[in-house]
Formats: sequence, C-alpha cells, structure tokens
Amino acid sequence: MLAGFAPLALWAGAIFALPPLGAWLAGQPLDQHLQVPLSARPFDPLPFSVPVFWASAALAAGLILCVLWLASPRRASRPAPSPATPAPSVTRLPAWGWAGWLGIGLAAALPELGLVLPLLGLILLVNGHSQRRTGSSLLTRRPGFVAVMLPAGMLLGWLCHWLNLHLQLWHYPDAGAPLPFVLLRSLEYALLLPAVLSLRQWLARSPSLLGMTNRGRPIGEGAAATGLGWALLGLAGIGLAGATVWPDWIYPLTWTAPLLLAIGLGIIAGRPSAFAGVRDGDWSRVLLPAGAALLLGVTLQLWGSLFGTPWTLTLPLLDGARVLGLPAIAYLGFLPLGLLAIWLADQLARPWRRRPLQRFPKFPVKVVIKS
Repeated sequence: MLAGFAPLALWAGAIFALPPLGAWLAGQPLDQHLQVPLSARPFDPLPFSVPVFWASAALAAGLILCVLWLASPRRASRPAPSPATPAPSVTRLPAWGWAGWLGIGLAAALPELGLVLPLLGLILLVNGHSQRRTGSSLLTRRPGFVAVMLPAGMLLGWLCHWLNLHLQLWHYPDAGAPLPFVLLRSLEYALLLPAVLSLRQWLARSPSLLGMTNRGRPIGEGAAATGLGWALLGLAGIGLAGATVWPDWIYPLTWTAPLLLAIGLGIIAGRPSAFAGVRDGDWSRVLLPAGAALLLGVTLQLWGSLFGTPWTLTLPLLDGARVLGLPAIAYLGFLPLGLLAIWLADQLARPWRRRPLQRFPKFPVKVVIKS
C-alpha cells in the first residue's frame, strides 16, 4: 500500500530539494531566502514591462481560448446515470450549513484569525447547499476523505510557501513572531484542499456546466506519451532549480512546476492524470477544478479587500492593473492549484477505492443530477 504513495513522496521531495540544490550549484546564498515569516523582500523586483505583460497576456489568452475551443460541446448530451437509490429530497439547509454563516460572521469580527474562519465557513456553506439540493455532500458522504485532505492541504500550502521563499513574490509586512505565524498559516493551508474540492463538487452539480465541459473534441492519445512525460519533468526541474537563481524571470514556470511534475510522473508511471479524460473529450476534470480554485481565489481576495490581507504580492515585470488588490494576471496562478488539488485527491483516495463492496467513485463523491 505504501508503494502506491511513492509518486506523492517523490513529487514533494523534488519540490523541496530542487530549489536549494539549484542555488547551491549556482553559488547563491540561501540565508536571505529562508526567513519565516518573510516580512520584506530583500531585493527590488524587476519593474513593470509593457511588452512582457502583453506578450504574457496574449500567450495566456491563447492557451485559455484553445482549451475552451477543445472543450466546447460537440456531441449530444450524455444521459445522466440513474442512481441505484434515489437521493432523498432535502429542502432545508442543514444545521451545520447554518454554522457556516456563523463562521463567516465571526471571521468579520476576528480578522486577526486570518482566513481560517472564512475558509471553514465557506466549506460548511458549500457542502450544506449541496446537501440541500441533492441529499449528498463531500462532508457527509466521505468525512474520512475530508479528514485526510486536511494534512494534504497543509503539505500543499507549505510547499507553495517554500517556493515563495525562493521566488519571494509575496511577503507579510506586519507578520509577528514565527510560531504564531506558522500555526495560523498551517490552519489556513489545511482548509484549502477541502475548500477547492467542495467547490468543485458544487460546480459539478450543475447540469449545464457538466454539459458544457464533458462533450468536447477528443484529442486522442499521443504516440510519444513517455517522451512527453520526461519533457514535463525536465521543464519542472528547470523551474524548480532556477527558482533562487533567476526568480524574477522564471517564476511563472516555477509556479506551474508542481503540476507539470505531477503530470509527468503520472505519464511515466502509466497512471491517469488530471487530463486523462480529455482523450475522450471530457474536460470536466480540468475545467471544473480550475474554475473552483479560481472562484476560491477571487472569494478570498474579495474578503481580504474588505477586511484586510496580511500579505503583499508583487509580480516582477507583470505587476500592472490590479483587481481587488491583486495583479490581474496573478489570478491565472489559481488555475494550476485546482488541478493539483484533483491530483492530490486521486493519490490519497486509494484506501477508499480498495474497500470491499464499496466502490469509491471516480472523484470523490458521485454526482447525481436530479431532473
């Protein structure tokens, strides 16, 4: 069973080891990059560049339009599978769903707790709404799975924080002592994965969204799949190893490197990745998690603009127009986090899949569309 988690261990180990290894090979000092909390950037970022900004925006827009074109519906709608037992009719928000509103109210009164209460309230509200609509939710159907996602989210959050110590894209000007800072960030990171997965399930409850994302153009299976896997690993390695050496130039590649690394490992090992369904034209496992992560990012940034954010984010070369206090192009950084959430969920769902007489759904709660 432990061998099944080897890709996850290799993935986390590479993200942790490659940035300092690249700095060591380049003779770069590490002491200025390993400060927790990072209260100030020790060097000024490269100034905003209009040509670089528009070239990057055009590239990002081209990729997004290409994916949307491939994912646009091209076949008749698939009939929704009939459940063995119909979901009970629920018309009221469960009591624990109302507790989500309480958490959000307390968060507004206790802003010093950061994003812990807003995230917790959002998770309860979204799952409560799913429970009210269909009689099923992530929290009620797989509570053990959600519990496993808490340490997994903490791992993902601190690995992203680790990359930021080398890239230094965001810092915390008013950060206090290290121990309270680490505890608060750990609680916030632990809730990230359950929040993304809950929002993903909530989006998947919409028949129109499913119909728009699971009937796209089949792209077939590449002839050089293994070569593609090694190419993705190479790109990820460059992005991670160069994080400390060329932080202001390489940070877009570094930020997407964990996802490239995860997909590359899956291709080489012959395991399905977050993009497995696109061979048959099903882009729902790509677009819905990415949309959920973007929705979560916008929600949290809106919360921060209303009640204050403890961090300041600056993008070298691309820090142009800001939306809700964040560089507009920075919102694209939430998209790979959604796909990483799906990949982590798939890695950690193995014990549930192997339970006898209880087949674990593809991810992680069966979506039933009520007519």
